[in-house]
Amino acid sequence: MVPPLVVSLIEFLRNYGLEVEGIFRRSAELNAITRLQERINLGKEIDWINDPEYSGDIQKAVIHASVLLKTFLRSLGEPVMTNANYSKLIEIEDPKNNTEAVRNLIWSLKPANFLLLKTVIQFLTEVAAHSHQNLMTPDNLGVVFGPSTSWPTDQQVPLTQIIHLNNFCAKLITDYEVIFEKQ
Repeated sequence: MVPPLVVSLIEFLRNYGLEVEGIFRRSAELNAITRLQERINLGKEIDWINDPEYSGDIQKAVIHASVLLKTFLRSLGEPVMTNANYSKLIEIEDPKNNTEAVRNLIWSLKPANFLLLKTVIQFLTEVAAHSHQNLMTPDNLGVVFGPSTSWPTDQQVPLTQIIHLNNFCAKLITDYEVIFEKQ
């Protein structure tokens, strides 16, 4: 149920990107990402190792793949946490210290959303485990992925809510096993 694009991006990033400094924080040229999206929409696979654009520049390939993963999550018609759950997420007081409420919300997701989120967050735990090299701690990853996994599609997000989304996402990473695994 996890989109094949997400699976292939994570597999590539797991194999080549865990030690790249600033993975998920660095940006790519918009035209390059647009070209990649067009190729993917045509059903073409991206060979991150042998493609002429990336041959000999694995760091560029990693950055482009990481941007593509974030872009995929942001381009969903509805966030993976869903619009219906947005207000419930915001109502969780201090998500970093409220494991049970976070867990209950995650387990209320539809199976496809749960599995996609679980797959992404599990990978982000691996990224965070290499933070001594890539500088991407759970808090840094929360800043990047909080607004990518949950946002209201019908309103602007106030700054205080963005911080809440970031903290919620960081909690998913730091307490992955407690939150996502059956008990």
